[in-house]
Amino acid sequence: MDLSSKINNFKETGLEIFPEIIDKKLCESYISKLEKILDLRNNENEYIVDKNNQVLYTFFKEDLTLSNLITLPIIDEIMINLIDSDYVLISSQAKNRRNSTKINIKNMSNGLGWHTDGRFVGKKLLKPSLCYTIIIALEDFTKDNGSTRYITNSHKKNLKPERNKDYNFATLQMPAGSLALMDTSIWHTAGPSSDRSRWSVFNLYGPWFIKPYFRYVVSF
Repeated sequence: MDLSSKINNFKETGLEIFPEIIDKKLCESYISKLEKILDLRNNENEYIVDKNNQVLYTFFKEDLTLSNLITLPIIDEIMINLIDSDYVLISSQAKNRRNSTKINIKNMSNGLGWHTDGRFVGKKLLKPSLCYTIIIALEDFTKDNGSTRYITNSHKKNLKPERNKDYNFATLQMPAGSLALMDTSIWHTAGPSSDRSRWSVFNLYGPWFIKPYFRYVVSF
C-alpha cells in the first residue's frame, strides 16, 4: 500500500478508504464481543442510545482486547503523518444502525441531520482540520444498512450545513475489515436504520492539546 499517495488523495477529497485491513474472521470475533457488551449494558440500564441505533461509548472498557481497534498500526501511521507522534484518542464508539428487537429504549438517535465534526471559532471553520475520524467497518457498509452519507468536497467549505436540507449526497461503501479516513470538516449524516446489522467503530483522533471526551482508565 502506498500510504503517501493515499494521504495525498485524502487531503484532496476529504475521504479515503483503506480496504480489508482486518481479517473477516477477526471482525466476526469483535462483533461477537460487542454483542455481549451491548447485552450487558442493556441489562444494566446503561446508555446505549436506542432500539434503532445502538452505540457503545468507550466500548473496550469491558474487554481490553477490543482496544486493538483503536491502535491498529495503519492508524498510527496515518495519524503520525497527518498530526505527529503526539496525537491522542479523543473519542471512540462502536455503532450499529440496526432496528433491534432486543432493545425497548427510544431516545433521540445521534448523528442524524447534516453536520460537521470540525472545530468552529467565531463561526469560522478551522483549517486545516485539527482532528480526523477513522471509521472501521466490522460488517459491510452498503446503501441499505445505514451507512454514513456525505457530501463530496464539502470539507473545502467554510460553513456549517443546514441540518435538514435535501442535499445531493454520496454513501460510504466498503467491505468488512476496511477502514475509512474522514476529514472532520466534511458534511455528513448517518444513514437510516435498517433491519440489517452494521457494526462499526468510529474513532476520533487529534493533537495532544485537544481534551478527550472521556476519561480513559486502564487497570494494571
